[in-house]
Amino acid sequence: MSMKKVWKDIDFFQVKLLLKNSDIQLNLKLYTDNEELYELQRGIKIFIEKLGKDDYYWCTGSLEATHFLSLRFYLIDVLGRIAIEVNVNNNLEIPEQIKAQFYLTTEFNQLDYMILELERFIKEEQDEWKGLIL
Repeated sequence: MSMKKVWKDIDFFQVKLLLKNSDIQLNLKLYTDNEELYELQRGIKIFIEKLGKDDYYWCTGSLEATHFLSLRFYLIDVLGRIAIEVNVNNNLEIPEQIKAQFYLTTEFNQLDYMILELERFIKEEQDEWKGLIL
């Protein structure tokens, strides 16, 4: 998973999000802001603190907006493996339309790293972050 800032405005910015596992690679351009990313960061922190006992859902966009993306983080097993259920719709017309549901796997230490990278991204210390390398 990686995110790169494409352009920014005063209120929001566009990012290119790369989501991939061993079978699929998806690039999605979406509009977001720091508040949404703080919400993602806070939710992942709470998920880690509770050791994955409660699923965490994060959503951006809507089916009526320029994009829809939802991520559900949940614990797979007692070894600490985590799955991320990805649901995405770029809300474009055919043939550019993308509707997909797939899963990523990771571990708690990678989520810790993702939180740090998100913090740097939000503070504009970097325009790109990469995380969840498994």
